Amino acid sequence: MFDVIENLYVFFTSSTKRFALLQTELQSVTNALQLRSLSKTRWSARAESVQAVWTSFEAIHDALLNIVGHSNIDNKTKGKATGIINQLLNFDFIVSIMFTRGILMTLRLLSDNLQMDHLNVMEPMTLLHGTVNTIRRVHHDDAGLERQVIINFTSDRYGIDVDAFFRRHHRPRNAPR
Repeated sequence: MFDVIENLYVFFTSSTKRFALLQTELQSVTNALQLRSLSKTRWSARAESVQAVWTSFEAIHDALLNIVGHSNIDNKTKGKATGIINQLLNFDFIVSIMFTRGILMTLRLLSDNLQMDHLNVMEPMTLLHGTVNTIRRVHHDDAGLERQVIINFTSDRYGIDVDAFFRRHHRPRNAPR
C-alpha cells in the first residue's frame, strides 16, 4: 500500500505539468489534501499521506485519467499513469487504505497529545488506554469494516467487481481434516 502512495507522490511531483493537472482536480474536491511524501524517519507522515490519498482519491483518479487521455503527453507517461490507475483501483489497496487510515490517525492523535508541552502524569495513561480500546474495537468490529466495504464498493464509478476480484486472487479456504 505504501509503495503505491509513494508512486503517486513521485509521479505527480516529478513533473510540473502533471502536478498542475492534479491541482486542478484537487480544487474541485471539498477538503482535498495535497499528496505527501512518505518520510522514512517520521512515521506520522505516513498517516498524513494515507489521509491525503483517501480524501483526494477521486481527484487523483480523475487526474490520472486526464493524463492518459491528454494528447500532449508522451506514451511512456501515459503508460505509467495507466499502471498507477490499476494499482489505485486494486480492491486490496482500497481496503488497506480504508482500514489503515483509521488506525494511523488514532496513533497520530496519541503521538501529538503525548508531545504536548503541558502534560500531567495521568494524561498519558488515559490517552494510551483510550487508544488501545479504540484499536481493539476496530480489531473486533468485522461488521463495521464490512459496512465500509459495502458503502465504498456499491457504486460502479470505478468499475471494481469485488466478486470477480476475490475469485481471481483469493482461494477458498477448506475446513481442516
